[in-house]
Amino acid sequence: MTKLLQRLHDELVRRNYATTTRESYLRIVESFRRRTGGRLDRLGADDLRRYQVYLLVLAENLIGALPQLFLDRQRAVGLLRRLVRRATHALHDSRNGHSKQ
Repeated sequence: MTKLLQRLHDELVRRNYATTTRESYLRIVESFRRRTGGRLDRLGADDLRRYQVYLLVLAENLIGALPQLFLDRQRAVGLLRRLVRRATHALHDSRNGHSKQ
């Protein structure tokens, strides 16, 4: 961890931020540092703007993928329901002495 990230961590602890919040903040700042490829104390407003554009493009791509993910989820739920229905019928039939052969 860099000195600057350590100072950020210490300040978040001093302010009594929750552990998960501290971890999230540090992860976000580290992601920014890695993406820009520079030292945090040498990055400027232009670096921040480029990172914001990167995040916007990433968000747009994720949003664009949502309809397909939703359809895939619907298909998976439908398949699961059919499998449960078949298993329930098979269990019911075996208890009543019916057998499918």
